[in-house]
Amino acid sequence: MAKKPSNVNAIELPLSVVLEKLMSDVNIPIYFSKDVQPSTPITLNFSSSRQDVLNSLSKESGYGIEYKNNRLEISKYITRVFTLNMPSGTMSGQLGSQGQSSSEDSARIEGQYLNVEYKDVQIVDEIAASLEKVLGGDDIAKKSISVSPALSSVTVTATIDQMQDIEYVIDHYKKELSKQVIIDIQMIEFRSNLGKENSIDWNIIKDTGNGLLQFFVPGTTTISQGAGYGLAFMGKGKWTGTESFIRVLEQQGSVSTQTPITAMILNNQPAKITQQNVIPYIYEASSESSEGVISASVTRKTEVEGVDMMVNSIVQDEYVSLRISGQLQKIVNRSTEKVGDVNLGMLSTQKSEITFANKLRYGQTFVIASVKQTSKTAEQTKSFWTELFGGTGTRNDTVETLVLLTPRKGY
Repeated sequence: MAKKPSNVNAIELPLSVVLEKLMSDVNIPIYFSKDVQPSTPITLNFSSSRQDVLNSLSKESGYGIEYKNNRLEISKYITRVFTLNMPSGTMSGQLGSQGQSSSEDSARIEGQYLNVEYKDVQIVDEIAASLEKVLGGDDIAKKSISVSPALSSVTVTATIDQMQDIEYVIDHYKKELSKQVIIDIQMIEFRSNLGKENSIDWNIIKDTGNGLLQFFVPGTTTISQGAGYGLAFMGKGKWTGTESFIRVLEQQGSVSTQTPITAMILNNQPAKITQQNVIPYIYEASSESSEGVISASVTRKTEVEGVDMMVNSIVQDEYVSLRISGQLQKIVNRSTEKVGDVNLGMLSTQKSEITFANKLRYGQTFVIASVKQTSKTAEQTKSFWTELFGGTGTRNDTVETLVLLTPRKGY
């Protein structure tokens, strides 16, 4: 019935008459709901398939015309169910922290902090609120929309003209929610062999990286002349930015890498990215004597090293805007102290807070965090059992841990 050729040539004819002529060759009853005026005048000259003619007639009359329940129903309001491409659930999260808390008060108010908080965010409810505004925002509009959070769906009852606006809004949200970006995060540990305490020499990187790397500061066309933090670069040739960067770094020292983190993030949907090692150590030891029997007990704690961050993104065609908050923590020294007969572990850690909000082009690699550890070792040599023919010297060792981030297009 829907694909059969049909035509309408009507000038100020009642809607009921036009429908009877259009459906005269099929045995399908026509039903008018109580809110429809069958005498509504119609002026239309159109030839196409029956379905297309009915759609044009629906737009001309302002009524919904649908085949359901084995009849052709004409009604003022139509109902549509829209399922969103987003898993169900309520989202809560926080980018950043609120400083440090004291032992007396759990409120975290000390120090400087920058927060972006998400609390009980329900995407379906927010979209439903937007649809209410499209329908006028009054009580009738609220009653025309129902939400099913478990199925991530919205049911809307509206006129044919209003439904066109509703479908446009729904299509926009679906398109935005379907955008995604792939985030590659690589942790690099660099050990200097230059005998200096300045670790990575970025001027050497820029000189030796000519032909392999292209440097710039995101959002500008200038080249950074200072430290590497905040610097972005891209690989030139067959290597990616991270691969080229490692090869250039190897000219200054040895480079070791950890397993890269790859996360696919949806547009405007925060994601938590973590890669950490848990290091146990003996924190406290105690002993008790009872009736001549001495028993010892120890308390073990753990410390973590690695990267822990939260990422939110706005995905665009050529760029991705990222907001990142997190922390890079590195254990820079391990030692033991003997207390009684127990060796207690002593760990020294260094932290680098990650706070980043900027726009990056796909394929750009960005240095988002850096932690540097330096150590100096004194050495003494003897010849013929005497220092007279020997000597003393010092050796500087530098280890720098970098966190590199590269956004890539997700399809």
